[in-house]
Amino acid sequence: MVKQLKVDPWDTCEVTTESQRDSRNAIQQNRLNASVDIQSDYAEILNKSDAKFTGNVLVTRADQSITADQVTFNNKQQTASASGDVFYQENGFALHSDQAQLQLSDDTGQFQNNQFILENTHARGTTQETNLISRNITQSTNVTYTTCAPSSNDWELQARSIELNKETGRGTGRDVWVEVFDIPLLYTPYISFPIDDRRQSGVLAPTFGNSDTTGTDLSIPYYWNIAPNYDATITPRIMSDRGLMLGGEFRYLSNNSEGQVAAGILDDTDVNDLRGQFSLQDKTRLSSRLTSDIDLNYISDDDYLEDFGNSLSASSDRYLRSQASLNYRADNWTLLTKLDNYDSIDESISSASRPHRRLPQVLFKLHETEVFDIAKVDMRNEFVYFEHSADVDAKRLDIHPGISIPFHTPGSFITPRLSVRHTEYRLNDQAVGVDSHQSRTLPILSVDSGLFFERDLNIAGGMIQTLEPRAYYLYVPHKNQNDIPLFDTSEYDFSFNQLFRENRFSGADRVADANQLTLAVTSRLIESETGSERLRASIGTIVYFDDLNVDLTETVTDTLGNDITPDNNVIDDNTSSLVAELSAKITNTWSARSAIQYDPHAGNTEKATLGFHYRDGANRLFNATYRSRYEGSVDGNGNSNDIEQTDLSFKWPLSKGWSTVGRWNYSEEHNLSLDTFIGLEKDTCCWRLRVIARRYVNDAFDEEPKEGIFFQFELKGLTSFGEKLDSFLEEGILGYQTPEQ
Repeated sequence: MVKQLKVDPWDTCEVTTESQRDSRNAIQQNRLNASVDIQSDYAEILNKSDAKFTGNVLVTRADQSITADQVTFNNKQQTASASGDVFYQENGFALHSDQAQLQLSDDTGQFQNNQFILENTHARGTTQETNLISRNITQSTNVTYTTCAPSSNDWELQARSIELNKETGRGTGRDVWVEVFDIPLLYTPYISFPIDDRRQSGVLAPTFGNSDTTGTDLSIPYYWNIAPNYDATITPRIMSDRGLMLGGEFRYLSNNSEGQVAAGILDDTDVNDLRGQFSLQDKTRLSSRLTSDIDLNYISDDDYLEDFGNSLSASSDRYLRSQASLNYRADNWTLLTKLDNYDSIDESISSASRPHRRLPQVLFKLHETEVFDIAKVDMRNEFVYFEHSADVDAKRLDIHPGISIPFHTPGSFITPRLSVRHTEYRLNDQAVGVDSHQSRTLPILSVDSGLFFERDLNIAGGMIQTLEPRAYYLYVPHKNQNDIPLFDTSEYDFSFNQLFRENRFSGADRVADANQLTLAVTSRLIESETGSERLRASIGTIVYFDDLNVDLTETVTDTLGNDITPDNNVIDDNTSSLVAELSAKITNTWSARSAIQYDPHAGNTEKATLGFHYRDGANRLFNATYRSRYEGSVDGNGNSNDIEQTDLSFKWPLSKGWSTVGRWNYSEEHNLSLDTFIGLEKDTCCWRLRVIARRYVNDAFDEEPKEGIFFQFELKGLTSFGEKLDSFLEEGILGYQTPEQ
């Protein structure tokens, strides 16, 4: 008879506990009704109640089993005394002992000189004595505990006594030492740790680091498991250059809603001022079709997020937004009511430049709906009240119905579409001489069409090449809109997708005039057997039959109160810039993406992107990207809007378990490193170490770069120290994935 675990937890680092935990109650109930089965090489009846079994003895009952050289069993009292290579196993727990006493009637027992395995948490250890106090509680003395594989004890917890409680999902220890590579790391007279993935109240692992903004930074969070659907985290944070911050977060979950409330406050010793923040997020399902969404945010000053936000990813937002909405979803239409507000958190932005509040926005959308089995109708209607403390207030009604008649064949399509856009305004505090009642009604006609060709190629194991020409005609008559203020409208970046938009402006304050034809073609190479796309190349341009007159110009008033209507920036070229995109899966490990926007009239490249991505089965990862944009324009502060950047990032294994990670984002335009970090990480089945040094600026015009060193050390199955670096690396390195435990 071979004595072995049914599951070897070190075959893999993955841990699955949910199904085992769900079945625990059922297993324990089965024990009460299950009979005891004993197998052995030899058996001897001692009396009416006792029997002695020797030679490859196996005792089983429900999920419990004992193997031993010898077992004496009392049938009346349901007790078993085992000796000689004793191996006891039950659901999620296994124990190898010199000798054991087991009382099957009440699931108690005593074991001497033991080695144990907790399958559910990938943990093992030794004990001098282990007592099964009940079905759920195990007590042990002179204990060692680790989640490392038997071949290595990289870290080990040693305790005078440990109690494991399956009912609460916690383990507790007395007089505990934690050693890492045989070096004592910490001592505590008492410790509590999880033995499954249930939430438990207690002090969480501290996080610490150092940066120019805060100095030495230490946070010690306390987690409070209030109820199954409520919890809170209270976090004192000590910063050597700032003082003591007290932060907290409360989370809740019900059948119909979920959300969280967070707040933080400190008396900042650096600026001698009281600073803080508050946020509330709530999502509620009021009925099967009606939902609400609330997101409220407040900070005491513009620099708060930069100073005390996540030091690894300083906020690049220029505004702090709060909003609340109600959304009703029917089968083919939706109705949204929303309120929102913007607070500037960028000192360089004046209050007049802040976006308008929408108090409220009411948006009705009719999704494409078939009529008469040949046409599709849709509609987007919106009412908004815009409010601003330093600019024009307005009510805007925008009605946009449309109808299309799509025709499809296996190798072609054509979709004519006609829509009408009517927009009406009631303006307060409008410029002198400009009517406070503005309206605009424009028809929009488009015809989208395309063909699809394909052929087989006898290359690379068999390929299918496609040729997909596409033509898109758009007509919108010109109407001067300079008297209409800009509330939520801007111009889209020009791209391949922009070639097929009805309007080159976002928002309803501008409808672009158009009499134009987009000509584009796409070709793809597809593997015949797998259907995997190996190459996609697209190129397109717009042919203009009339000049484009509508832009983002507004009527303004000069210092003398005179009305000024600037000349529009007319686009009188006969074609747009040429846009091309290319993506390729060069090999199974290398891929590339490229896009270019070329102005044939000026003879220069306006935008270009080129990126290479490498990834292989050995977890090697490398990204190289070049981006440029040349507009020749400046922002409100006189800074150039041109961009020329290179971005290199990688994760590269150095040896077994050791990897280096890094990123270098460099601005050629400003001769400045925008974000640079380099780090090391070590990942094993039982511990993980990360150390990262970072130097970065929030924008290219920061006078002084910020620096920081961040550290994370995790003992899997026990605790973690330092910053949580997972999301930072995933955002900074394209394709990076945190290794699973």
